[in-house]
Amino acid sequence: MDKADRTSGDAIINLSAEDVPIFRVLDFNFLLDIFKHRRLILRRPSKWDDPFENVLLKVKTILKSSGEEVGIRGVLDIFFGQCWSDNPQETDATWRIYSPNSNGVRIATTVSSLFDSIRLAPDRATSTNVFLGKVKYKTVEEIVDFIGYSQNATRVILSADGRAAAEWLLIKRTEFMHESEVRLLLRDPLQTVPQYEPQCVVSVDPFQLIHEIVFDPRIPEYRFDVYRDQLGMLGVNVPTRHSKLYSLPKLCIEIEG
Repeated sequence: MDKADRTSGDAIINLSAEDVPIFRVLDFNFLLDIFKHRRLILRRPSKWDDPFENVLLKVKTILKSSGEEVGIRGVLDIFFGQCWSDNPQETDATWRIYSPNSNGVRIATTVSSLFDSIRLAPDRATSTNVFLGKVKYKTVEEIVDFIGYSQNATRVILSADGRAAAEWLLIKRTEFMHESEVRLLLRDPLQTVPQYEPQCVVSVDPFQLIHEIVFDPRIPEYRFDVYRDQLGMLGVNVPTRHSKLYSLPKLCIEIEG
């Protein structure tokens, strides 16, 4: 079910419920930045690591009638994105991939809280569109077939509100299915953010947006206490805990004797 029309062109895509919890793992210092500066930072698709996520930025598109090359980059590179996940399970792989320095936190919110935070951001340009969608995972063959079907590229180019382009940016290779990704997208058709800027900044109220903070299980207990105090000094009273993923239960073996 798609939710739309909170603002014309804004939409929640491929998500059946707006109260679904979603999660993001980030370095603790980035979390401090969110609370200190009350902002989220979104990056351009051209800066994403997986080349299949932004493959349309590299594809040559030709008009059959004239042979003229049509630039599709401008249609997609006016988007900015941020990755979340609807997988509530903590895993060793997640912490190691997204917290490589063992200094991470996992923040939690809901679909509606994140969507509304960006949709109602005080510094959001009126020309922009906001999309929040569940990623669809496809094989390389399916992605190549999609690109090869000219009507799909035409839809992306001609999409007045950017919905078709947003749906393309919600496609990812099956090799990444473990991420169970939910992607936040902001479309800036008037390019209020200069083209040379790799990211855009959106003001949010993190005290309303973030519902829980879980610290990396590899963070020593003393450092967890220090970090928690730092958040307290910023006025953060969000439920906070230290992951017990690597904690041993108290074990006792009684031996006959």
